[in-house]
Amino acid sequence: MGDLVKSKRFDEGFKAGAEAERKRIQSVEEMALPGHEDLIAKLKYDGHTTGAQAAMQVIAERKKRLAVKTRRRVESPKKQPFIVFRNTAAAGRKP
Repeated sequence: MGDLVKSKRFDEGFKAGAEAERKRIQSVEEMALPGHEDLIAKLKYDGHTTGAQAAMQVIAERKKRLAVKTRRRVESPKKQPFIVFRNTAAAGRKP
């Protein structure tokens, strides 16, 4: 009888652990944003990253990418078109 009880407890613990891991993976997947699929794939199979931790890493990655884009724009600005707006009413003309 003792082995049967141990086996049931093991099965219950195994199922609980599997369910907890499934929920952890789902929470990590919910933090995915377009362009961060590789990071999410790495995090959901590492065995310890939570959804909240994944979200923080995705935000950090987005900040890095934004900083790179900003730096590139500052270092090589494109020539902006020159636009002239006329106040036709002030000149006495109809628009």
